[in-house]
Amino acid sequence: MAKASFFKAVFLSGAAMAALAPVAALAGDPASQSTPAPSVILNGQMNFSDVQGLAVVRSGTTHGANAVSVAANNQMGARVTQGTGLLTSDQTANGNTRASSVVQAENAYGATVSVAQASGNAGAIEVCCGAVLGTANQTTGAGTAVTAASNVRVGSADTVVSSATAAGNAWGVAGANSYIDLTVTQNNASTVSAVSSIDACCNNGSLTSGATAVANSNRIVSESSTVYSGVLQYNTGAVNATSNVLVGSGTNVTSAASAGGNAASIDNRWGYAQMDGYQENAGAVNARSEVVINDWAGFAVSGANAIGNSAMVSNIGSDATLGMVQNNFGSAPVSAYASLQGSSSTGGVGLVNASAMGNAATVYSCAGCGDSPVKVEGYVSQYNYAPVTATAVASVGTGGVISASATAVGNSANFIVGSPRGH
Repeated sequence: MAKASFFKAVFLSGAAMAALAPVAALAGDPASQSTPAPSVILNGQMNFSDVQGLAVVRSGTTHGANAVSVAANNQMGARVTQGTGLLTSDQTANGNTRASSVVQAENAYGATVSVAQASGNAGAIEVCCGAVLGTANQTTGAGTAVTAASNVRVGSADTVVSSATAAGNAWGVAGANSYIDLTVTQNNASTVSAVSSIDACCNNGSLTSGATAVANSNRIVSESSTVYSGVLQYNTGAVNATSNVLVGSGTNVTSAASAGGNAASIDNRWGYAQMDGYQENAGAVNARSEVVINDWAGFAVSGANAIGNSAMVSNIGSDATLGMVQNNFGSAPVSAYASLQGSSSTGGVGLVNASAMGNAATVYSCAGCGDSPVKVEGYVSQYNYAPVTATAVASVGTGGVISASATAVGNSANFIVGSPRGH
């Protein structure tokens, strides 16, 4: 059942009052004396120094190589099982964060993987067959940088994966058969950058490069749960995601770059889901993907996606509600650039896609395997003041099907409800 007002979670979280209920019952109701007291989770973290992770693999010939680097100013995790957890968490990052991973090999057989993950503040909650209620606050200081860099340089290769992920503030919840009521406030002033690159002679398997950068991220994934998510996100820092692939002759090549100012989502199944909040972005958001290949077989794909503010509620089998105010301020651009340059003597497919949006909101619910209809409620207000550009370029000598698409939208809102089975 929805809360009375979709603004309620923004200004007054229902978590606080719900959290007090079990405590009051324990104190004054004899019938409830057997009810276990809720667990209290109090987390306070402040970091004032730089944090750096570096993983390097160098080899002549490998039959499988992995380099993984993870760095965070502050990190917290909690698990709640068959009980109630009352959460209060505060994280402040005032240092630079950098994660770097490097793989270099003359011959890279098998699987070659390079992963770099950097975050100013990271929080994760796992709840099963219980409840979690409360608040979390995450802040990154001005003048700081959160950077993830992954680089692969090989000669002959089989399968190569390079991944770089950077987040100023990241909050995640995984729930099953539970009740979740959390209000999360995120303020990012740091510069957030993710760079992924692959430089190869040739390959027989696949080459995949991905770069993802987001200032503030709040994600809930749940099943058979009731979810209330209050979201307050503010970003003033620049966000950049860059993915590059340079290869002589390649097979099944993919490059993808994704950049976001503020991102909030609920992915739920078989339980009511509601998100309310406010998102404000005033930083430049840029995504860039480039593929340069002399000759490719199979497919070659280059994609870039940039969004100032994004909010999504997706549900299956029950009702869903989204109430969100989105403001994308300032003259700083939201831009996506994707390019493919090369040729395919075997008639391979070439795809280039660039998408840029100032504000994007989606609420979706489907009856799934059930027979009862579901309801969707959406209350969205969007204001975009920044220039939005999307550019897709395919420069191909010889090839099969070659496609380039560019989509630029100031504000996008989608309200979708699916029909029950048989209708």
